[in-house]
Amino acid sequence: MADLFELSGIDALQQRLQTLAQEALFLGGLALQQEADAILDASQPLVPVDTGSLKASGKVDPLTLTASMAQTAVRYGGTEGVQGRIPEQYAYWVHTIVRPHRIGQHHFLSEPLFAATSGMLARIADQIRNAL
Repeated sequence: MADLFELSGIDALQQRLQTLAQEALFLGGLALQQEADAILDASQPLVPVDTGSLKASGKVDPLTLTASMAQTAVRYGGTEGVQGRIPEQYAYWVHTIVRPHRIGQHHFLSEPLFAATSGMLARIADQIRNAL
């Protein structure tokens, strides 16, 4: 039986697909980092202020890339306590427990996070699509 056609370039195609997957992961990570920055910015005006250390402790973790995952986090609470407070515990209690504050509110981080989830995947996909 005669060969109908010969397919060539499979190795080059596989290499290009692997490169695109790595680029897409990196670009998705950058887009994720931008989303995290926006969440932190949206949360800052909502943070209850007593001494100001909680608000100042807000940060976005550096982007971590593995072979198949991009990861970052938005967090409050640092390494320095004020007035004997353990920063992570203090941040949790202020965020979770309802109590009156002169400035700010509880759920100062979760509300901007939940608001950002609406359309987040589409924004990240658009950034990847536009960059590739």
